[in-house]
Amino acid sequence: LPWGRQTDGRPVLYFTLRSPDALALRAQLDLSRLPVGAWLGFYAGSASEPAGQLAVTGDAQSRTEVWSPEVPGDTLGVLILLPAGQDPAGLSLPVPRVSHLVETPRSLSATDAQARALSTSCERDAICQNLAPWSSVRDAVAMINFVSGGSSYQCTATLLSDHEDSTWIPYLYTAHHCVSTAAEAATVVSYWFYERTGCGTGPNRQYVTLQGGARLLGTDAAADFALLELTAVPPNGAYYAGWETQSSTGQSVTGIHHPSGDVKKIANGKIDG
Repeated sequence: LPWGRQTDGRPVLYFTLRSPDALALRAQLDLSRLPVGAWLGFYAGSASEPAGQLAVTGDAQSRTEVWSPEVPGDTLGVLILLPAGQDPAGLSLPVPRVSHLVETPRSLSATDAQARALSTSCERDAICQNLAPWSSVRDAVAMINFVSGGSSYQCTATLLSDHEDSTWIPYLYTAHHCVSTAAEAATVVSYWFYERTGCGTGPNRQYVTLQGGARLLGTDAAADFALLELTAVPPNGAYYAGWETQSSTGQSVTGIHHPSGDVKKIANGKIDG
């Protein structure tokens, strides 16, 4: 592809990747062959719909498996801007994989979810239990999409308070069987407020997608937990849930999650044994 030049002389290149019929798309990029200081912009279909950006930093080995933001539709636009004075001759940007998503929150209607029986009968729409504290706590729960082994998966995660009045560190708690490596954490995309607009009615189309990935802070297979820190600020309205480490047999518990990628559900139970 031919490189152009910005008015300031910096080399620039724009190209698109397409996976026909994808409802959403993201790509794995090998940035090791681009110079430090290069800048990449990502777009949904055309250069007029920005979806995210990143700067090329760090050593070459750490840049071999970088995933783009997720964009709606079947076309991902990529713009590369090189530092001033950089000769683009001999540079390349390998794209080892693309993630072709056949389902997104936007694509599921209430009829689709009910027909596919994503949830069991004990799991009710979270909006149906619209009483404190669940009316607030449910806004701490997000659905996440991440890449592992070249495939995309969905899980649930919860935004936790850091218990400091002066800080708002976006800790995200999920399962080890979902996210267990730093590479997987870096690919996390989260969907906030994906729930029904009313008890038994259609999904909320005004959900918010948060790009940027996360850092893996800790994980344990036996306890099946993973603690992440989002690299982007959670959207307005997201709730930082409180937490404690004590529990006892017979204690009442409530779970809020996205079973099999369904709209947000709530279930009640007790700790057994």
